[in-house]
Amino acid sequence: MREIMSLEKFQKHMKYAIREYEFYNKLHDLYVEYRDVVGDAEAPFSNGGDEVIELLEEIFELPRDSFGYTTLSWWAYECDYGKNKDSLHSFELEFLPPNHKYRKPKLDTIEELYHFIIWESEYYKKKGVMESV
Repeated sequence: MREIMSLEKFQKHMKYAIREYEFYNKLHDLYVEYRDVVGDAEAPFSNGGDEVIELLEEIFELPRDSFGYTTLSWWAYECDYGKNKDSLHSFELEFLPPNHKYRKPKLDTIEELYHFIIWESEYYKKKGVMESV
């Protein structure tokens, strides 16, 4: 398998995305708390981590599901950057044989996510399926 990006670089980018996400949430909470002071104007900030996730999706050429998610964006947004263990542990690729290493992958850490998306990217490239799974 070819290495698209080193684990260390991937971890660095994901930790940045997580910091941006947490910062955005703190700003948003303050904005909501003081809305009566600032009025109903649009919040003047955005989650910079979103751009990191989108860029990584493009770099790894990850397939999207019928909802438009890649495994990476699902892990970030639906699993709260790996914190929502119930969602993480419900993930299963039912089309793989029952004993396959990645049928029910462990995605609790950034490193586990990295190894899975490397495998996933290569798997779908070989299958010729990139738009949706």
